[in-house]
Amino acid sequence: MQWRAYAASRAVLGSAPLASDPILLLRSGSAFSRWNYTRNFIRSISLKARSPQDLWHLDPLRLTRNDFHDLSNRSSVKVKHRASKSGLIHYHRILTPTSLKYIPFPPDTKGFFYYLPNVRATTPLFASGVRFRVTGSRNPKSFESGKDLKLPNGLTWSIPLYFIRIMPQYLIFKQLIYWHGFHALRNLPRAHGSNVPNPEKTPMAPILHSLFQAFELDFGSWSRDLWVIAGDRHISFLRLTELVVDKRMGMYGMPYQGSAICFFEPIVDPAKPSARILGIRIHKVVTPVQLTKPDRPYDGYIPEPVEGQFLMTRTLKGDLVPWTCNLDDPPESLAALGRLSDPRKPPPWLAKGK
Repeated sequence: MQWRAYAASRAVLGSAPLASDPILLLRSGSAFSRWNYTRNFIRSISLKARSPQDLWHLDPLRLTRNDFHDLSNRSSVKVKHRASKSGLIHYHRILTPTSLKYIPFPPDTKGFFYYLPNVRATTPLFASGVRFRVTGSRNPKSFESGKDLKLPNGLTWSIPLYFIRIMPQYLIFKQLIYWHGFHALRNLPRAHGSNVPNPEKTPMAPILHSLFQAFELDFGSWSRDLWVIAGDRHISFLRLTELVVDKRMGMYGMPYQGSAICFFEPIVDPAKPSARILGIRIHKVVTPVQLTKPDRPYDGYIPEPVEGQFLMTRTLKGDLVPWTCNLDDPPESLAALGRLSDPRKPPPWLAKGK
């Protein structure tokens, strides 16, 4: 790879020998000098390749050829606007028990960053964000025929407006949104509640505003962080814990690993038909479900998550039931779920004029 970089530089500079040409050093200088020069030469090329990419427009109607970006195969991308401080963008991050793994952008991720505020009255402003439209062409006219970048789980890649508001690394997008006349961030409140994390360490967790809204659930993780918003006034942080855990003596732990796209869905209790109860529907398996310890037999006390079914768990008495949350009397840690709107009905916060 180093030789390719050098060969490319030779092609650009031409075939005429230079006084500082590494080939001349190869003939006359010491081995250490030759290697030291070549290393610094290659390093300078590498640093130039990683220099921040310029962002000029986020409005699809103002895009130019200079707004075209190539993010292919890069684990992180620096972007800047004029003299502003550069921001760092990642494609996807996976949190493991021991580390944080960064997944690079897919091949041929070429296109335009853009922002469009939500225009539907039933969708909160916080649900909008910056997206990346993959076009493969520098021509701004290709924007309409392009497709939004997807995450490995099939959901749309985006930087939600809430994170643009509170995270320093996204300051450049905040400035561009203002510059384009989108004053969406001006009156947005900060999240409230006793369990809200430090803004500097805010988890990039999914933001939900309605039932049936998809999010990925890792069956081998102890918890799942979510943000719940209602209108443009209420933003709450919640953490789902021990969803798929065997709590028996000597068996405590997560019997399965894998992940799936899930969503919250109302469950009708025949004994209490008027009760507002939510369950978690397993919509589509992303990573195949398998035993955490395949070399050890497991009796299936906690059933394996099945695509299309509700997530199942066990009561303290050992009864097999769907995981549920009673919105009429929820635990304090899950009270925010009561703010999720039902897309089949007018949002409660909209009906109240909030």
